[in-house]
Amino acid sequence: MKINKFKTKRIGELQSQLLNLEKVVLDLKTQEDNLDVFNAMKTGSAQLKKLQKQMPVDQVQQLMDDNAQSAQYMEELGQILGGEMSAADEDEVAAEFAKLEELEADEVMTKLPDVPTDKPVILPDVPTNDPVIATKVTEKEEQKEKVRVAVPA
Repeated sequence: MKINKFKTKRIGELQSQLLNLEKVVLDLKTQEDNLDVFNAMKTGSAQLKKLQKQMPVDQVQQLMDDNAQSAQYMEELGQILGGEMSAADEDEVAAEFAKLEELEADEVMTKLPDVPTDKPVILPDVPTNDPVIATKVTEKEEQKEKVRVAVPA
């Protein structure tokens, strides 16, 4: 019995030691994971600093200001173009449009070929009789016509 008691006590001690070893191994693994996380964060932080140097805050702010100014300019143009024009403005626009049409017409005229003058142009005669309007014949009417023709009188 003493041997069993001794063995039981020894098994308890060994289990306790094994538990302590497993705890140490687990603590080591946790520390390795923490070190990996730390190194990854360190690398990420270094990369962020490099990217931040490529994109300084003042340049980003300037870019955003420029974009806001451009948007405001486009809005002002839209309001101007969408607003009502005075009679003088309308006359000015109409005159400019007429001038553009004239320039375009001159340009088109320079591209057209010359009309030959050595041969007379012969046009066809105008028809004198009324045009005949074709009517649509249905299949049933066409079959009736065939039947009438096929029967001898």
